Amino acid sequence: MILTHPDKKARITAELLKNRLLEEIILDPGLADNDKLPSLRTITRRYNINHITLMRALDLLVKKGALFTEEKKGIYIRSIEKCRDAHIKNPIIAALLPHSDYNNGYYFDTVAGIIEQKTRQAGMRLIIQNLSWAASDISPYLDDFLSFYRAVSIITRVPQGYSDTSYFTRALLRGVTLVFIDSDVPEICAPAILVNNRKGGLLAARHLIKKKHRRIAFLRDSREETSGRTQIENDRFLGFRDALTEAGMNFYPEMDIMPVRPLSDFSCRDVEEHLKRHKLTGIFAYNDDNALLLIEYLSKRGIRIPDDISIIGFDNNSSGHRQLSSIDPGKEHMAEEAARLALARKPAKKKEIIILEPRIIIRSSVKTLEENH
Repeated sequence: MILTHPDKKARITAELLKNRLLEEIILDPGLADNDKLPSLRTITRRYNINHITLMRALDLLVKKGALFTEEKKGIYIRSIEKCRDAHIKNPIIAALLPHSDYNNGYYFDTVAGIIEQKTRQAGMRLIIQNLSWAASDISPYLDDFLSFYRAVSIITRVPQGYSDTSYFTRALLRGVTLVFIDSDVPEICAPAILVNNRKGGLLAARHLIKKKHRRIAFLRDSREETSGRTQIENDRFLGFRDALTEAGMNFYPEMDIMPVRPLSDFSCRDVEEHLKRHKLTGIFAYNDDNALLLIEYLSKRGIRIPDDISIIGFDNNSSGHRQLSSIDPGKEHMAEEAARLALARKPAKKKEIIILEPRIIIRSSVKTLEENH
């Protein structure tokens, strides 16, 4: 029978053990200054290690001012902040960003590009995880960022309805910087960068009304696709309604268009029939993707933009149609703020909400109607 040294069997070094002690015994459980650690016997049994390896790992933390010992009493936390500082993290910024299935313009081309540039300039590495808008569970990605990559900062959009805050809590306990973009988790003390979507909707509809359009409508996402962004869509719709009220116009049900299926030639045909049936002259599309898909379909049908129908979008992602008027949500500012906060790596002392004010980008997809139209 061959006897194996406990350390070799566990394949754990003092440095690795130090990090596991910090994560699993000190930081994740939420211990504080002067709290006592479990007994040496308890720890050696838990990790299947010998006393010498454990003492080496603890000594590393004592020398950093994170722990202190009292003879015949045990080991205590001297400074939880120094415990966080001693926790090994890699020079990695991790980003969990949704993407646009149509042409990836909004997040990947702009937001991710700016964050990557700022990260590289700071001499750090960026890990980006592509997230579908319809995704509802981001826990596996957050776990990878914390446990595998050991990122120093995480930038993420939180899907509507995601309720598991444990990974965010764990990140803060470990001293990882969190930045929420285009979303927020109110109970987590981390900065959130949000777009004033309601004001953007107001600007879009106001532009149509200013151009003498009175038979206008709001084009939503399809019922199959709207789950991941319902609040954003509703805020833009409320802005649309605000513009009607401001102009003294009534709202009618036909002004709210929700395709049954994702926009395609088949579902766009339903939208076309709706436009003709209600004699609509202007459309405010929930986002540029839907606006571009509708424009592509209508153009194939011989319907001219803006001569036959005026369309304005939201996101200012005009790569697919250079003439599309749109609402710019300030994605460059969003990316710069997210990168600044992530690279600063300072724990948030209080909740910070950064509201980005959108602006209208006027091109040629909306025309002025004649008075007798």
